[in-house]
Amino acid sequence: MLFTWADHWLIPLFSSDEESEQLLGLLGVTQTEAPPDEEQVEALVRLARRAQTALEDRYLQQQVFTSLEELTSQVDFIQRLRAAS
Repeated sequence: MLFTWADHWLIPLFSSDEESEQLLGLLGVTQTEAPPDEEQVEALVRLARRAQTALEDRYLQQQVFTSLEELTSQVDFIQRLRAAS
């Protein structure tokens, strides 16, 4: 999916999860004078896939760190309870 906005091509980046299809972001590329040829389109598709993968990895890492922070606070609480008894 390729959109044109002013002098840019915009490619929406969606999650690969087929159930949610969450919009992760937009990839914007400055337009050339001529329409993109097949090679340029393939390069844009590869770039968009890499950006999508990077964003999905970042969101996953964010979830992991959030879970670790919650677990750390729970472990600290349990250790304080054990020390108090």
